[in-house]
Amino acid sequence: AAGNPEPSFCEGAFDSTKEAEIMAANGKSYGGLPYEYGRYGFNVGCNKLGEYPFPMYEVYYPNSTWYTLPGSCPSKTFDVSDAACASAEPGGLCKGEPTGAGDCTWNYEFMGRVGIDEFVETPVDALHKSGGREYDPFTDKGIRTSFWDGINNTAANSKRVTALRKLFATKFSNQTLDEEMPSPPCDFNFGEFYKEFWWNAPFEGECKDAVQGDDCYKMAKWGKTEGIYSHPEYYPGLTAASSLKEFQQLLYMQGKAACPNRPCGIAGKEESKEEDGEKKADSEEEKEEKKKQ
Repeated sequence: AAGNPEPSFCEGAFDSTKEAEIMAANGKSYGGLPYEYGRYGFNVGCNKLGEYPFPMYEVYYPNSTWYTLPGSCPSKTFDVSDAACASAEPGGLCKGEPTGAGDCTWNYEFMGRVGIDEFVETPVDALHKSGGREYDPFTDKGIRTSFWDGINNTAANSKRVTALRKLFATKFSNQTLDEEMPSPPCDFNFGEFYKEFWWNAPFEGECKDAVQGDDCYKMAKWGKTEGIYSHPEYYPGLTAASSLKEFQQLLYMQGKAACPNRPCGIAGKEESKEEDGEKKADSEEEKEEKKKQ
């Protein structure tokens, strides 16, 4: 839209060199909102399930993705939002093809709906009345129904998704098939994103080393001995050879509540210069003291 240039993106985060050219919507920014909305408007986000920041457990649906479609008044919960808030924070939903302006980033079209009740043996209400249940976590099976048997089985989940797709195609044969509309690629790079918007500056703030027994030490230790192997993507820039202090520093940068302080002894360029200067001064004082002796 005129006067609303589209955001330019680098891999997984906003291109800071374009920042001065971008306004949120209608030539204004949204004060009081998180930086990525307040500065760039109500952009669509995504997160691959099973990867940081959530969920932090294994997901048995390959390539599954959550998409963030920001609605109006995101600064408040749905039960306390009001017209004034919706006007000040319109969200990204708009009519027609999205323009890329801060208040026009997505829309949707209702294409139909299918439910599990339509092809399971017994509808849920009737199942419950008969003493059945959709799923029992102790047996990994349903009671008087089999739809959710093997709920954490990737192959079984694939069959369930395929069954739902086939049902939709039969019921709404005039609609475009799900397979013909590939999902938008999710190139979310959490390291770049959180580093730009949320991380603490690595060499600023009070330093205090994590000590054995406290929560920060446990978190850093786990990251160095286990996390770096099972989820290396959680620790950008680190390896198993990185020191415990480097893991603490990263956790501090990520704003982890367990690590409110940066470690001591890991200095930035300016601090290194200051420390070198202090060491030289101490050395000169020692020389003078020895001469006196």
